[in-house]
Amino acid sequence: MLLTESEINEVLAEVKAAFPKLRNWEYNNEINNYHMGFSVWGDWTIDRPEKFMYRRFFVTFNIYKSHWVGYLTIGQPSFFWTDADMGDAHLLNTDNCESLAEAITMLKSQMVEFLQVFSALPAT
Repeated sequence: MLLTESEINEVLAEVKAAFPKLRNWEYNNEINNYHMGFSVWGDWTIDRPEKFMYRRFFVTFNIYKSHWVGYLTIGQPSFFWTDADMGDAHLLNTDNCESLAEAITMLKSQMVEFLQVFSALPAT
């Protein structure tokens, strides 16, 4: 599914507000060998002294047949040709959601649960 310029601007505003610490927001709005239609992603990088080993985490939202899906990935944003052998990995993804807002809420909830497993934070 492709979006109009107005819809793209609304999506960008919504994801930037939902994830204010992510940067480098980009999007694809075409059907090609990498995407099924509109996709938007932003990233956060763990800053490390040895630059060849830095880690980029991506939050990606795709819309396909009017359903939104959110992803947390490492290495690259979510698309058809990610490669675990090259350090790319899908960490989390949502179910099909009726709206972007629902996909954002579901992904954030999964991210909290995921991070609680690796931290000393108590479950809420």
